[in-house]
Amino acid sequence: MTTLAPKPGFDWKKVIWGRPDSVVSPLCSYCSAAFRDDDVPLMMWTTDGHAAKFCVACQREWWGLMNFDDD
Repeated sequence: MTTLAPKPGFDWKKVIWGRPDSVVSPLCSYCSAAFRDDDVPLMMWTTDGHAAKFCVACQREWWGLMNFDDD
């Protein structure tokens, strides 16, 4: 099994978690950037249902993920 973890320097205190009974925000939970129509955010949930999602830039910078459009 692979474990996904943020890179060093990531600050969990900056993550804005959406409430389980709320509509998911159209903004990145870390940097507050707006999502484009074709973005596929990284999403995660706590065990009690709070949600966070990360934009393409934060996925790359903090999680080490790459998109097919990346060079």
